[in-house]
Amino acid sequence: MFSVSSQLESVPKSVRRHVSAAALDPSTVARGLTSFDGPVAVVCRRSAGEVGESAPTPNASVVLRFFFGRCRLSVNVGSQWYDCGEAVDGLVHVSRPNQVVRTQWLCDGEELVLTVPHSYWRERVTDGMRAVMTQGKLQRYADPLLKQLVSMLVTSTLEGMHASFAAPLIDTMLARVVDLCIRCAERKAQNPHRNALPAFRVERVANYVREHLSEIITLNDMAEAAGMSSMHFAALFREATGLRPHHYLLEQRVLHAKELMTRTPWPLCDIAAGAGFSTQAHFTTVFKRIAGTTPGQWRFSRTP
Repeated sequence: MFSVSSQLESVPKSVRRHVSAAALDPSTVARGLTSFDGPVAVVCRRSAGEVGESAPTPNASVVLRFFFGRCRLSVNVGSQWYDCGEAVDGLVHVSRPNQVVRTQWLCDGEELVLTVPHSYWRERVTDGMRAVMTQGKLQRYADPLLKQLVSMLVTSTLEGMHASFAAPLIDTMLARVVDLCIRCAERKAQNPHRNALPAFRVERVANYVREHLSEIITLNDMAEAAGMSSMHFAALFREATGLRPHHYLLEQRVLHAKELMTRTPWPLCDIAAGAGFSTQAHFTTVFKRIAGTTPGQWRFSRTP
């Protein structure tokens, strides 16, 4: 059983509430939480077509970005921008000190930006964790506990929870990140040549799923989109994404439902059908399991 106390010391004691953060456009910042010499959590609301500010990672810090929506993420190296791919729910990007990151939003969404100073990590930074955090790639966190913690932190920040109450949540979330980074590095060290579905095949599957979300999609359909047999597809897809194909499909349906709830006045029964759920009851069950709240509560929390 994962123990927070064994992985992470307590956050610095002098904690206060804080709104906004340096290098972020105030018009897109919903709320922020910070602790003295500790992590700073900021939730940015984004609109379809918006290009997020090209924000450099502060010196002696790392920045974790968690996404709720769809965007393209790029990092600047020298004078060149390099595309890291499409960021969606369930992906995290970790940028190293002074790295410049830009997001281009494909739909309305939210972005949790968590800035963690090196002083916070202290001796908790291991070689395995450092290796994962400096790759500059989008990483999938196929971990139910971490997803729930991220969702709770976003909700807490948007609702204006006092930072003293949010600090244990940030503490636990970062402890889980450390634990997952270490496990990931250990798995790769044990089997460095493990096969996974190539990125271009994953992209084909993602495009197919996105174009047919209101329809029934089977494992065979996804395997066919990848150009391979279903017998080999499921294992390789999970190795590449951290998710079983069916779980990935449900996550994409929930993501699409969020888009529909954001930009249409449709009733929830129509939202469910538009996202490919057979019944509203099934939609509610899956949505709550993935998003941590019901569709109605999620929609209400995003209403201006």
